[in-house]
Amino acid sequence: MAIMSDTVDNHQVFAGARRIAALVAVVGFAIWGFTAMGAGQARTNAMQGYLLGYLYWVVLTLGSLSLLLLQHIISARWGLMIRRLLEAAAKMLPLMAILFIPIWLSRGALYPWANPEIVAHDAIIQLKVAYLNDTGFTMRTIAYFIIWIIIARRVTSLSRQHDASTDPAIVAKLNRAAAPSLVVYALTVTFASFDWGMSLEPHWFSTIYGVIFAAGGALAAMSLAIVVLSRLVHREPFASFVKPETVGDLGNLSLAITMFWTYVSLSQFLIVWAGHLPEETPWYFVRMHNGWEINGFALLGLQFGLTFLLLIIRDRKRNIQRLQRVALWILAMRFLDLLWLIVPAFSDKLRVQVSDVAALAGIGGVWFWFYLRALASAPLIPVALRRAELAAGGDHHG
Repeated sequence: MAIMSDTVDNHQVFAGARRIAALVAVVGFAIWGFTAMGAGQARTNAMQGYLLGYLYWVVLTLGSLSLLLLQHIISARWGLMIRRLLEAAAKMLPLMAILFIPIWLSRGALYPWANPEIVAHDAIIQLKVAYLNDTGFTMRTIAYFIIWIIIARRVTSLSRQHDASTDPAIVAKLNRAAAPSLVVYALTVTFASFDWGMSLEPHWFSTIYGVIFAAGGALAAMSLAIVVLSRLVHREPFASFVKPETVGDLGNLSLAITMFWTYVSLSQFLIVWAGHLPEETPWYFVRMHNGWEINGFALLGLQFGLTFLLLIIRDRKRNIQRLQRVALWILAMRFLDLLWLIVPAFSDKLRVQVSDVAALAGIGGVWFWFYLRALASAPLIPVALRRAELAAGGDHHG
């Protein structure tokens, strides 16, 4: 049973997709750059679009890291099937650190707490200045990326060692590294979501906000892995290993994450709305008027309702081509969710700007170009999966 694809062949397999990614990146950034060339509000709007596009891809990248750590902890077959896809996505963290620089340079235009004129006349922000300040924001962001990159490189390195050796000590190291790393990941992603997203509206706060970000990232990461797997399923080595049972596991996990995202999102809304505190309800009040309520109801009906109905169908979950259509739908809904979370901080009225879509495409094109290169640089199936198949007579799944 073939498993170790030659990396040269892998580069050839992904060559066409990388050219498309490069084209999307060039066109996206060209359009975004044109919108950013304006002065004043036009440039600010462009940077708001860049922040939105950046958050989409960095949350997806972090979600891939969380799933990578999770599959090392539980050691299920579905995890081995998509491990290389998750590792390649987690390797994009250095790229995302570089792409954060424009946001850092424009923080004064994006974040009210970074604008001295606003802080000077805002008593609430002044109370939070010990945390919301340039030095703290910068140092925390640097720390986040250092921690995430170290975690990703550690588990990826051990995974490669596991390919080359049957030493059980390597698996033990992976398990020991993954569990505490997942805890550290949860803490750092929570604070990163506070810094990059929630602090856009510094009068408001929610302890569930970071959980919503993390759940959305895991859902986006699983959806992307399903889409990529569907494109490779007819090629070796995946053609020999992808089974309906494993595809069903991916569908079940997608459904579980969707339900969890819905639970925490609705919990936040009910707690805030029932509390009826003047410092909390305005965040939702803006999102329930001037068109934003359409976005919110669309998330409830389409992100959760339609996705739930599609994923409870057993045959759809076990068919990779049908499942990937649902995954593409979820990826589109993830943008709608971020639009609802982020853009009302800048506009009371529902809006989708050219710069929003252009930045999303530009950053996504760059992300995919490097992602596909990383994916092609290693065997697409971990050797551990072949060992499990041979040990189980070719029918192991779990």
